[in-house]
Amino acid sequence: MFSGKTILVTVATGLLGTNLSIELLRQGARVIALGRSEEKILTCFDKYVKSDKFGWISKDISFGELELSEPVDYIFHAAGSIELATITNKPLDIIYPAVLGSIRCLDFLKKQETENGKKGRLIYFSTEA
Repeated sequence: MFSGKTILVTVATGLLGTNLSIELLRQGARVIALGRSEEKILTCFDKYVKSDKFGWISKDISFGELELSEPVDYIFHAAGSIELATITNKPLDIIYPAVLGSIRCLDFLKKQETENGKKGRLIYFSTEA
C-alpha cells in the first residue's frame, strides 16, 4: 500500500514511530524520520541510514516551521509519550508536540499543496493524547 510513497513520521524515535517507520520501509516506502535527537534517530534506524529510502530531520516538531526538501504523500504524526514521569511531571512535553506539532504538519501540507499542487494526508495517532 505504501510502496513508492514518501512518508514523514514525526516523533519517529518513540515506540510507535520507530515501529511504524521500520514497517513502512519494509513495505517499500521512502521514510523521513523526524525526532528531537539526531543521535537517537541514528541509533533507532542504524540499518537504514545509508539507504536512499531513508532520510531524517533532527528537530522538535513543537517549534519552528516544518521544512522539507521534497513533497510527502503522508505525514504520520506519532505524538505522545508513554513515560509516566513525563506525563505526570512535564505534561507540556506531551501537549506541545501533539497540538503544536499537528499545526506544523497541517501548515506544511497546505503550503505543499499551494506550491507544488501535491496533496498529502495527515494521520495523527498517539499512545496517550
